[in-house]
Amino acid sequence: MNITIGTNVMRRRDIIRIVVVHGYFLQGTGSNLFVSNLCRELCLMGHEVLLFSQENHPDKLDFITGFFEFSSDNCHISTRFERESAYPGKCLCFRPNLGGILPVYVYDNYKGYQVKIFAELSKSEIEEYIEKNQAALCTILATQKPDLILSNHIVMQPIYVDRAQSALGYKVPHFNTVHGSCLNFAVRKSEIVKEYAEEAIAAVDRLVFVSQFSYKELIDFFEDIPNINRKAKVIPAGVDIGKFQPLVSDEEKIKRMNLVVDYLQKNGVVRQPACDHPLSDMQTNFKQDGRDMWLPDASAAKSIQAIDWNHSNLVLYYGKYLWTKGIHILLAALPIVLNRCTDTYCLVVGFGEFRTYLECMVTTLHQGQEEKFRDMIGGNRTNYPGASDDAIYFQLLHQKLDDPIFARDYFSAAKGKIGQKVIFTGFMPHEYLRELIPCADITVATSIFPEAFGMVGVEALASGVIPIQTNHSGFSELIAKYSLAMQGIFQDCTLKPLYLDENLIFNLAHNMHEFLNYYEQIDSQKRYEIRECARKIALEYSWVSMTNQYLTLLEDEVKISSNKEEMI
Repeated sequence: MNITIGTNVMRRRDIIRIVVVHGYFLQGTGSNLFVSNLCRELCLMGHEVLLFSQENHPDKLDFITGFFEFSSDNCHISTRFERESAYPGKCLCFRPNLGGILPVYVYDNYKGYQVKIFAELSKSEIEEYIEKNQAALCTILATQKPDLILSNHIVMQPIYVDRAQSALGYKVPHFNTVHGSCLNFAVRKSEIVKEYAEEAIAAVDRLVFVSQFSYKELIDFFEDIPNINRKAKVIPAGVDIGKFQPLVSDEEKIKRMNLVVDYLQKNGVVRQPACDHPLSDMQTNFKQDGRDMWLPDASAAKSIQAIDWNHSNLVLYYGKYLWTKGIHILLAALPIVLNRCTDTYCLVVGFGEFRTYLECMVTTLHQGQEEKFRDMIGGNRTNYPGASDDAIYFQLLHQKLDDPIFARDYFSAAKGKIGQKVIFTGFMPHEYLRELIPCADITVATSIFPEAFGMVGVEALASGVIPIQTNHSGFSELIAKYSLAMQGIFQDCTLKPLYLDENLIFNLAHNMHEFLNYYEQIDSQKRYEIRECARKIALEYSWVSMTNQYLTLLEDEVKISSNKEEMI
């Protein structure tokens, strides 16, 4: 018997109960979106999902049919809502009580939590976190034995899953999906956390990686663990190819952008643009807390409405505001682009503490404070995380600014203009991001730190847009695919590789100009062909395909276990 889900026909499997353990939220970051889409696909397939997360707004996720919160000892639950679902399956979401402490891999501000970095926690603090989550799992799984457990991140979720199973006296298949931030920001930086990671690797039945790079990175780091390769499986993350759709015509852009404007007008437009204030009034502590880090500038909607979409270029960044994402590389390259493509706008979509630094960059350029800008990109920056790690990318720009002619062109392209050209939208849900991405001429992802996969690139391609990405880690695998597929289309463009070296800013500016200049010269039919080619690449990645691979992995694991039992 076959069932149809979207445009995909698949063999119907027996309905099973799956526990998905994710210690964080379900929107915003890559791993959050991964878990959210995985659960949605499982519900579409008719399965029962028990989801453990810290999501604050589960009511906004249509696949969640019930939401439950735990008591302070995590031994009892209170029902917050239950509802019917249009999905064949159902998802019950449980939020363990962490006592207000949220350990993370990369620091950010989350309302209602005292956020602490794993690498800075003591063993007793980690054990307390594990015990709270373990108690919550035991409360539910004592009466709801699953067929499969899927945990996320190598620490600490697999630990409390394994300890909960031991406490309950049973063992069901347990797969762990490895996401990059955990290894690079926690395991590598703490011997205590590394020991927990080793415990996790020993406990799980399978380690699932979202890319070949992610697989090799972890395997190389734990090369002394015997048989680790036997547990490894690469299953690329996906994209909702039904949600992310290219523009049908250029005229459709105005309709989609109006939806984005409507969202910005209705959602917390209270943050004043930084460049409207004297730089002396701005915060010099670039590590800022507060919900306003998520909010759009007060002028964002008005600024977008004022853009002539028939003649202007749109460059888009979306993701977290982190120094590791290289957004400051993009902003540093923008005056070079504006000097050639004056009618170019850059939308910066996201959230995070690095926003203040980015706003200061734009403000110094807009107000013509040349020495202050040079200080911000100089080698002696000590007032924000990562300054010593990214100095190499600014060295050449700093040297070129010693040339009076280059400096004149660079600063004049930005002064009095860039404040209107760069628009910070703050956080934007995917239901509106899906409207915005297809309207961009190019998306830019200039991460300067290893990326496990690069979901933003696949989402751009599904939307018919070419992503410009730094060429390293998980990004490289996608770059290789779309470079090969599109080499005939862009053969007249002299594109340069975006390696992590001293030429990065200038090569980025060059490539942005090449793409924008090329798009200005082609007709609508050629533009349509590019969109279709980009989308064809993205069709190789889908949440449906990814979820089916997890279920196939379960079938294989059950067969292996059955064979072992027969041998005994």
